[in-house]
Amino acid sequence: MFTNLTQDHLDHHITMENYFAAKAELFRGQDAPPPRFAVLNADDAWARRIPTIAETEVIWYSPSGQAGDGRRLRAHDVKSGFDGLRFRVEWEGVHYTVRSPLLARVNVANLLAAFGAGLTYGLSPGVIVQGLESCLAVPGRFERIDEGQPFLTVVDYAHTDDALRNTLSSARELNPGRIITVFGCGGDRDRKKRPLMGQAAGELSDYVVLTSDNPRGEEALDIMNDALVGL
Repeated sequence: MFTNLTQDHLDHHITMENYFAAKAELFRGQDAPPPRFAVLNADDAWARRIPTIAETEVIWYSPSGQAGDGRRLRAHDVKSGFDGLRFRVEWEGVHYTVRSPLLARVNVANLLAAFGAGLTYGLSPGVIVQGLESCLAVPGRFERIDEGQPFLTVVDYAHTDDALRNTLSSARELNPGRIITVFGCGGDRDRKKRPLMGQAAGELSDYVVLTSDNPRGEEALDIMNDALVGL
């Protein structure tokens, strides 16, 4: 399964092309047989470049509901609110309604990917829908924290600018009065993404608290100053 590719781990891969090449190895079968199935995100430009062989059956999924060639899962009529998600999944001309307690529109893509994975195991769409609807939030992934406070608090593992933008965009879709973002950048990792994360927080939040997040061997204030440039 391939969901997307965003700027991360460049302290190791150096370039995005190198990072993509490492991911693509999983689908070529260099030191093992190629996969029988590939579940790919049709809305992601990197996913459309994934190399597959004729023997690999490809299932595309489209959170935006776009049309396209091949076997494809599409999402329609997405509704996102404080109580979760509701949308229709189209598969081979049949529509299935999914009601998920997961928050945020970004989880539509994750649910479609899981739907596709279920199909590769031979599960029926009805059984897959039951599984999706019983899936609760993953800790640290747009996780709602409810201690009786009169406002919504969400914790997310976002540690790239793209992930932070997705998280804040998802929060904005809930039509809050304002968004207060508390975030930091990890130390001894790709410095180039820090100002990008600061920019994402500044553009999509009403108020930002810049803090420390696992500085490792670096000075916390140096890391924060890197992010402050973009903020």
